[in-house]
Amino acid sequence: MKKYKYVVVGGDSFSATDAGNLVNPGETYGDVVANHFGAKFYNLAISGGSLQRMNRKILEWCSKDIDKFEDTLIILGITTVDRFEIWSNYQKAWYRIHGGWEEGWHDDLIAAGAGRNIIKSMKNYFINFYNYNAQITIANNILIGLQSFLTLNNIDHIFFDALAPPNKGWNNLVSQENWYKNSEYKSMIDFIEKNRDMRLSEEDFHPNKKAHKYWAGCLLEYINE
Repeated sequence: MKKYKYVVVGGDSFSATDAGNLVNPGETYGDVVANHFGAKFYNLAISGGSLQRMNRKILEWCSKDIDKFEDTLIILGITTVDRFEIWSNYQKAWYRIHGGWEEGWHDDLIAAGAGRNIIKSMKNYFINFYNYNAQITIANNILIGLQSFLTLNNIDHIFFDALAPPNKGWNNLVSQENWYKNSEYKSMIDFIEKNRDMRLSEEDFHPNKKAHKYWAGCLLEYINE
C-alpha cells in the first residue's frame, strides 16, 4: 500500500464536521484514513456541498499545492446532482443551494443572509431555468473534467456515492475505475438507513463515529486491493 503524506476529502455533510449535528473533527472517515497513513488531513467538505463546490475546492487546493500531487490521496463523497452553488456579487461569496425545491433553496439563502431581492431573483431562476436533467449534464461534465485532471496529473483518487444512490445518468465517459462500490450497500446513506446503530440518532440519518470508522475501513481495504 502506498504511503500518502496528504489526504484530501471533498463532500457534503456525510464527510463534513461543520454543523452541530455531525461528528466532531477527528472522527470522520477521512480522519481515520489520514491517521492510518500518518498523513496530514484536509477536510474540504461542507454541509449541503454540491458537485460544483467539490470541483471548485479540489482544484483550488491543487493549484496551491502542485508539489504535493504524488504524495496525495483525494477522496470524494459524491452527493446528489440537484445541488449547486451560485456567486453573489453583493456579498462577494458563494451560496450553497440544496436542490430544486423552494424550501431548500429559500432556507439556504435565508441562512446565508440573502436579502429579499436575491430570494426573488432565485425564484425567477428556478421558474425559468432550473431543470433536473440539465443538472445531470452539468454533473457529468464536472466529473469527466475532474477525473481527467486527476488522472493526467497522477493524483490518486477515490470517488464513492455518499448521500445519493448510484446515479444512472452518468455519461459513459465518467470513469468507474476508481469509484468505490460497497458489495452490500448502494451508497453510504443506504448503509446508514439499513443500520440504525450507525446513525447519529433515530431521526438523524447522518453517520456517527462508528459509521465513519466502518466506512474508512472499507476505503482502506479498497486502496489496498
